[in-house]
Order: sequence, then C-alpha cells, then structure tokens
Amino acid sequence: MRTRARSTSVFVSPLTDAGLIFAGVLFIYLLLPTKNYYWDGIGVSNAIEHSETQPLLHQNHLLYGPLGFVAWRTTLGVLPGVRALDLLQVINSFFGAAAVAVFYRVLLRTFGSSYVAACLSLALAFSATWWKFSTDVDSYIPSIFFVLLALLLVSPGKKTRPVILGCVQACAMLLHQLAAFCAPVLILALWWKEPNQTSRQKIVAILQYSITAAVITVGFYSAAFVAQSGTFHLAPFLQWITSYSQDAGFSFSIWKNLVTSIAGHVKLVVGGRLALVRAVWNPFLALTTAGLTALATILAIRLRRARLKLQSGDPGIARMTLTTTMMTIVWIGIYAAFLLFWLPHNTFYRLFYLPALLMLAATFIPAAPERHYRLALAVAILFLWNLGFHIYPYAQSIANPTLEIANRLQKSWPAGTVVYWDVHAADNRTIQYFNPQVKWKELWERAWIGDIEQTMDAAYATGKRLWFDLAALERFTADDQEFSAWLKTNCQLGPRREFTDGSHKIGFVQLIPRNVK
Repeated sequence: MRTRARSTSVFVSPLTDAGLIFAGVLFIYLLLPTKNYYWDGIGVSNAIEHSETQPLLHQNHLLYGPLGFVAWRTTLGVLPGVRALDLLQVINSFFGAAAVAVFYRVLLRTFGSSYVAACLSLALAFSATWWKFSTDVDSYIPSIFFVLLALLLVSPGKKTRPVILGCVQACAMLLHQLAAFCAPVLILALWWKEPNQTSRQKIVAILQYSITAAVITVGFYSAAFVAQSGTFHLAPFLQWITSYSQDAGFSFSIWKNLVTSIAGHVKLVVGGRLALVRAVWNPFLALTTAGLTALATILAIRLRRARLKLQSGDPGIARMTLTTTMMTIVWIGIYAAFLLFWLPHNTFYRLFYLPALLMLAATFIPAAPERHYRLALAVAILFLWNLGFHIYPYAQSIANPTLEIANRLQKSWPAGTVVYWDVHAADNRTIQYFNPQVKWKELWERAWIGDIEQTMDAAYATGKRLWFDLAALERFTADDQEFSAWLKTNCQLGPRREFTDGSHKIGFVQLIPRNVK
C-alpha cells in the first residue's frame, strides 16, 4: 500500500494522537456500560464463575473463556466479590478503545492525513454496534483488535515481520473463528507491501505468515480437543471445530437475506428505539437532541456550499491507491458474501469488516487544500445520535426487561432455593446469572423424575424450596405421560411468578411435595 500526500497534523505526534483517542474513547465507554446484555456474554460470565461444573472452552471463541477466567480469578484477589460480567465489560471497553487507537494509526499510515484518520477512527468508535458491543461482553471486539493490529503490521512504513504477523493473526482467530476470513486480506497486503521485493521473497514472507498462524491455531485447537475428549481423532476433531448451535445455520433465501443484510449495514452504524427513548427521556436526552439538531443544521448548510463549489469547478478529490482499494474490497467481499448466507440477521458479525467499510469510504473524501470540517461534523452527529437514542437508553436497567425480572425474582428465591431451568430459553441465562444465591438445575429435552424427586426431598428436608420453569413444566406435562402422572400424584403447585417480556412469557412455579402442608 502507498500513501496519499500527507497533510499537516493538528496533533502533537501520531503516538500521542493515538493515546489521546484511546483515553477519550475508553472514558466514554466506561461511563455507559450497557445493560442490554448479549446473551452469549451472560453464558460466558456464568461459565467463568462456575468453571468447576461448566466448560470454559468453546470452539467458536476458544480462548475467550479461559483468558476471562484467568483475569477474573486474578482480580478476585484485589476486588473480592467482583462479578465476571462486570470485569469483562471493563476489559471489552479497553479492547474497544485500543482497537480504535490502532485503527487511527492504520488510517494515518494509509492516507497520510491525521484529520481523516481521527474522524474515521472516531466514526468506528461511535458506530452503533461497535459502541454497544465494546461496552458488553463478547469475543468479537478483542478479536477485531488483533485483526487491526495485524493490519497495522502490514501498513506503509512498517517493516515486514511475517512471523509476528502470524502470531497476531492466530490471537485473533483463537478469540473468534470469524477472524480467519481476514487471512486473504493480510496475504494480499504482504504481496503488495514491498514493491521492490522479488516474487520469491514475497512468497516466502506469505508462507512464513501462513505457517506461523496455522501452527499456533491448530496447535491450540488440538490441545483443547484432547483436553475435552481425552483422545484425538481427525474426523471428530474437524466436526467439533466446525460445529455451531442448534438455532444457527445457512439460509439460501437470497432476496430475504439481501434485504436483511442491507438493513444490517444501517444498524451497524446507527441505532435507536423510539419507545425506549421515550421511556428514559430526561433533560440530558433533551440537551443531546438539541445539540444534534444544531450540528445537523450546520452540516446541511456546509454541504450546500460544498455542492455549489463543486459545480463551479473546484474538484480536489483524492483517490486511494489501487492496492488499498482492492484490499478493502476483498475484505468486505469475503465477509459480505459469507454473511449473506450465514445468519445475515446477526449484525454484530459485520463488525469484522466495519473498518474496511470506513477505509473504502475514505476514497470519497475530498483532498481539498482548505479544510471545512464537514467530516468532523458528520462524526459529531453520529456520536450524539447514538449516544442519545441508542447507548444511553441501553445503559439503563429499563432497557433489559429480563434483568428487571431477575431482580424481582430475588425476593421470591432466598439463598439455597433450587430452580430447574430450561437451557434452551435464552432469557433464563440472565435470570440465572443475576440470582447467584440459587442452586440451578438444568433441563434439556426432558425432565428426569428420579433426579427431581431426590432434589425435592433434599430441599424440603433442609427447609429450602424448589421451583420449576413454568413453560418447561407445561411442555413436559403435555408431551411426557409418565412425568405428567408423577406430577399429579406426588406434587402440588405452589406460588407462581409470571412476567411478560415482549411477545413471550417468562415464568416459574414452586413444586411442593403432597406430603408437605
């Protein structure tokens, strides 16, 4: 990649610029951690706190759980009682802000403009989905940090170090498998980076990178598979690393997927729910809206003037070099093509190529000698919009009805209460995590009568109580005649706690042995 003509920096130095951006973005992230938790993050946090009974290794994000466990156990020595969810939110914020700072350095080396680099890196920081997931618990943001770090290693002006590049790429893939699709982009970058190298030298560099990344990644996955299964066979190993949850899969409804993908790209950048904004409306949001309106008006005026200037013959449009353009197109194309068929509604998967979209957008930024700060105004508008209509509302407890349900159930479930829960109901994971005083028993496709009888006798013998997932109870009663007969003969239904969450109900009922008065 080659750079465009450099503009005068308005900052002190590139490293100082990146440090200031990191500190500012991190402060904002830590100020408003989301309460609208991603359910997978809840599951990882719960597994970390109960590692003795729950697996930490997951093939889709192999090292995220184990590294999170190490961080949590280490922090417990300093902050006793800290929850894994809270700690991982802080860690994610660090990775999110650090990724933005690294992206600034990539943009600066690619385009040679500190103004463009600062604006587009902040556009990444305050894009709706990036901002939300940087304040949540997930493996995507840490993985993308290493992807961007790898991109920095192959940016203009950096000495080519294929082995280090392979190590960094392996880190990204071990945190999430989707980072593997960035490998072709880095291979292209290695091929184009040193125009004076011979083809043989370029091939050697690519092989060094590829072999390093492959050996580290396959080595860790093989070790994890052996640790879980106690043996190694190629076919089960390949099946394990390519497995996914039951509710996931490929979809080939092209037009439906295409519309979903287009909507996903909009949600990637801007977010917001009007009903939620109304529910949390306060003077802060009113002030944010006023500022947003003022900036939008100023930008509209400046864009009108810019249009008139262009008509009078003031082009001044700078183009990114062909190699950089091709690299970003390949980057976007690989992910967009895969996600057209694989879970196109999962907007957060598109975070892996959001930086490429911003880099490609830089080709349309005029390289005018006089700066009008229209790009900075657009980024400020993006910041205020997502702050007021997306991030701030989701940082309130009211944004997560399941969290409020979990808090209300704490009053019904004193310490030692046993609760049988349906593991296939995602809401139950949040209820479980925020009721650590409860002894949780998993329900899968059926209820095992012997286990329930034994657990119930032990609970009531010690003055405890036993509750059951209401939806699961109704389903088992209807589908399992043996369970239905046992329930009628041996149990009476006690108090119920039912809640409505959107279009579905969440409920639990107390099971009481018939011999208990």
